[in-house]
Amino acid sequence: MITAANAQPALITLTASNSLSCEQKQATLVAVSNCVAGSAYQFTGPDGFVAMNTTGVISVSVDGSYSVAVDNGAGCKGSASVVVGSTLHPDYLPLVDLYNSTGGANWTNKSGWLGNCDPCSGWFGIRCANGRVTNISFASDFPGNNLNGTVPQTIGKLSALTTLNLSYQPDLRGSIPASIGNLSNLQDINLAYTHCSGFVLDKLTSLTALQSVDISYANFVGTIPETIANLSQLKVFNCGANAGLGGNIPASVGNLTKLERLVLGTNQFTGTVPASLGNLTALTTLYLSDNQLTGSIPAELGKLTQLQTLYLSGNQLAGAIPEQLGNLTQIKRLGVDNNQLSGTIPTSLSALTQAEYLYFGQNRLVGSVPDVFGSFAKLTELTLNDNQLMGSIPASLGSVPTLHYLQLQNNKLTGCIPSSFTALCGKTVDISNNVGLPAWNEFCDSGYNGLVTVTNGSWQDPATWSCGRVPALTDIVTLRHAVTVKAGSASQARRIDYDGLAKLIYEAGGITKLGN
Repeated sequence: MITAANAQPALITLTASNSLSCEQKQATLVAVSNCVAGSAYQFTGPDGFVAMNTTGVISVSVDGSYSVAVDNGAGCKGSASVVVGSTLHPDYLPLVDLYNSTGGANWTNKSGWLGNCDPCSGWFGIRCANGRVTNISFASDFPGNNLNGTVPQTIGKLSALTTLNLSYQPDLRGSIPASIGNLSNLQDINLAYTHCSGFVLDKLTSLTALQSVDISYANFVGTIPETIANLSQLKVFNCGANAGLGGNIPASVGNLTKLERLVLGTNQFTGTVPASLGNLTALTTLYLSDNQLTGSIPAELGKLTQLQTLYLSGNQLAGAIPEQLGNLTQIKRLGVDNNQLSGTIPTSLSALTQAEYLYFGQNRLVGSVPDVFGSFAKLTELTLNDNQLMGSIPASLGSVPTLHYLQLQNNKLTGCIPSSFTALCGKTVDISNNVGLPAWNEFCDSGYNGLVTVTNGSWQDPATWSCGRVPALTDIVTLRHAVTVKAGSASQARRIDYDGLAKLIYEAGGITKLGN
């Protein structure tokens, strides 16, 4: 039975033993009440702090407002509160949490950390301005600094932070706390090459001071929110190589008109390439490769006249290559390979004279190999393989001094290998599986073209042969078709090789002469 005495309202006080300081990093909270024995004390405080005991005494290490509620289960209830002050550096405790939650004792370099209470006095990876921590950066390459663990919730208390660089920490994992959205001064966040996971982009869209976001090569998931347009100061947006990022690329990305680098490659993005990307006229780099994008290449990309790198490779893009890409006169790297593109290579691309790497392979392109590519003095790599290109190989390609990688295999090319191509012997060149081309290795070994058949026909007919001439006694010949030696005539060659079902048919009196 509850007596009147037991049901009386509690008289309770809560006191703190001291403010936090470098000398006293903990304070003792003491709750005293008039409730009888058996009372339970529940404490709450900053950062979701909750604790319960029957003594009414507890130690805390974070400044802020604390409350206690007492209840003896017999009607005696009450509450009180107290503020724990601090003379500690305002960024000290959040950095201690970062140290502890990422295995600071085992960091590769932890010089200065926790040796004093002022993180601006030489703690490794910390920079300050006006007495506040503004920059956290532990590494710019592998092997990192051996951070192992998770980013603590209290990271959001570093209110002066402008740069947070936790990149190249492969043992950093878990989700990024929502409190990251409190860092209103943040300009640069880099979580690349970590194992951080979960949703992150939606936690950043309120940080309107951001200029650079790099979350590449991590394990983040989700979509790009429409509210990404809030980040109007953004210059770098790199989400590459997160297998869990997908969905449509929102048109609102086109509002980020200060963007210089947009990297969304090697993800699961679907839908079309937004035409609004044509608004990003400050872009120098655009990577959309290795996704599941469909539709055509927007002609609006031709407005990106500052672009030096454009990769659309490894998608499901179809239709023609837009003529407008010829406006990208600063381009150095252009990749549209491994798609379903059709039509011819636009003549407008003759304006891309600064190009160093051109990738058109694995499409459905027709027409001829553009002779103009041979005038690109800086061209280093050119792929046109696995298309339906016809005609001869332009001799001009053999005169490009920087060219060391040329892929023309699996087309319908015919004719001779140009003599200028002797300069490419010893380089990475593949012209195989073009039924009308001689063998590359024989050309490089002997210095001249072997002849191959390009159609069924007469040995004596020049149209039967690559290079458009009848074999001489010095030629190495490869038969890929049925070839007839007419009655009473002679065929001649240095050597005859047979490819597949090819055969040589003799009419009456026809003979073959083989040279040495």
